[in-house]
Amino acid sequence: MKKITGITYAALRSASLTILFVLLASTVFSQTAKFGYINSAELLKQMPEIKEADTKLLALAKQFEVRQNELKEEYNKKIAEYQSLEKETPTSIREMKENEIVDLQNRIATFQEKVQQDIMKKKEELYQPILDKAEKAIQDVAKENGYRYVFDSSMGVLLYADDSDDISAMVKKKLNIQ
Repeated sequence: MKKITGITYAALRSASLTILFVLLASTVFSQTAKFGYINSAELLKQMPEIKEADTKLLALAKQFEVRQNELKEEYNKKIAEYQSLEKETPTSIREMKENEIVDLQNRIATFQEKVQQDIMKKKEELYQPILDKAEKAIQDVAKENGYRYVFDSSMGVLLYADDSDDISAMVKKKLNIQ
């Protein structure tokens, strides 16, 4: 084997073949890998199912609001009763009224926590099928049009994208959204 300035000919040939392979592979990959993006938040806003789900959530929230207002009225009434007590009212009656107020405050706080949990649970229940439908449409469009990767621009991680690779219009068409 010949030595060319300290490097064997076989090592030089091997390194050249490796570089050539890497260049060819990157060229082939860049030609076959098709990237697309979509703003999923904007897509979801335009889906009629989301509007229906939001209407149902609003109705549920109004039901809870009625009950919460009743509790607040009861609380205000108890506060007014306590404040109207005469100075001569025995300590035991004052303490009983204070305990009623504290108990009602705790019930209101518990109710508010439960309401938040119930609304979140209902939101998940209503939104999950819609999210699944949107995800399936995105996957179908990506497969049908040869996209290997689709990024969500609503997540704020997309630094640059050519408009021609925005698949929003194709997904909206698949979902029959105008």
